[in-house]
Amino acid sequence: MKQFLFFPTGPLTPAPTAKPTAGSTAKPTAAPTAKPTAAPTAKPTAAPTAKPTAGSTAKLTAAPTAPPTVTLPTCGDGVMNGKETDTDCGGGTCPKCQNGLKCQQRNDCVSDVCTGGFCQAPTCSDGVKNGKETDTDCGGGTCPKCQDGLKCQQRNDCLSDVCPSGICLAPTCSDGVKNGKETDKDCGGPTCDPCDDGKTCQQGSDCISKVCPSGTCLATTCADGIQNGEETDKDCGGPTCDPCDDGKTCQQGSDCISKVCPSGTCLAPTCSDDIQNGKETDKDCGGPTCDPCDDGKTCQQGSDCVSKVCPSGTCLASACSDGVQNGRETDKDCGGPDCPQCADTLHCLIDND
Repeated sequence: MKQFLFFPTGPLTPAPTAKPTAGSTAKPTAAPTAKPTAAPTAKPTAAPTAKPTAGSTAKLTAAPTAPPTVTLPTCGDGVMNGKETDTDCGGGTCPKCQNGLKCQQRNDCVSDVCTGGFCQAPTCSDGVKNGKETDTDCGGGTCPKCQDGLKCQQRNDCLSDVCPSGICLAPTCSDGVKNGKETDKDCGGPTCDPCDDGKTCQQGSDCISKVCPSGTCLATTCADGIQNGEETDKDCGGPTCDPCDDGKTCQQGSDCISKVCPSGTCLAPTCSDDIQNGKETDKDCGGPTCDPCDDGKTCQQGSDCVSKVCPSGTCLASACSDGVQNGRETDKDCGGPDCPQCADTLHCLIDND
């Protein structure tokens, strides 16, 4: 409360001076003759710092006042103020709020999820790219892998396992990654080439060898029950396996036991197929089923030759001293127009034999 001093308007009565000593001749000092100046016209704003001397005509000066201090809100004052949605966070001017604090919109929250006026923890189904996600609700190791065309940081963020430039790409058979429907890296499955031996497979068609007995492609053999390698039919034909039986697939005569492959199928041998096959000793002759061979043809025994002479694997011309009835002889080395006449009891056709 402010205090004011008021000056009297009547004459001042001076305080008495010291009484004179008994017997003194001095008289007391008379009262002043001048009246004080009228009361001031303005009231002082504050109490004076010193009392005026009696009879003074000077006016009192008011004491100065300090301006009030104004405190502005900050993001570290421990108070929810300004545009903050919770204490020292949110509102666009302060850091985003942690989960469980108040918010008005998603941008107020670290999680970018503001549900029911409170920041919520990120999930893989909140429709927002948050947490460790590389794209909305996918990637980052905590959510499902991202589809092709979505953002990624590493191959594990993508279903395709392909993240060359921050975007998940569709799998190919040359991307250096086992992905898509491949059974091993860039091979196997319905879209890529079959895999080499030793690669992972699910079925024979995943392998070049067509052999996948236990999840691994194995090398071809002539006893694996599969047409593979260079075989022309199952476990036969080609340069490494035995020739095929009649009726099997072939590419050339050598693929067939019969050596007859006129139209991609092994055929049974005949005595007129122009091939030495079956039990023939030479081409279309010899053996138990075809006619005997002419002189100079291969034979195994005399019956393979027209001459019946097969002394060293080759049919020889008949002679009258070869120990065989052949040529035009009527008996062994006699008779006929070329040899001497036969002795009694030997075979003959005419008297001259």
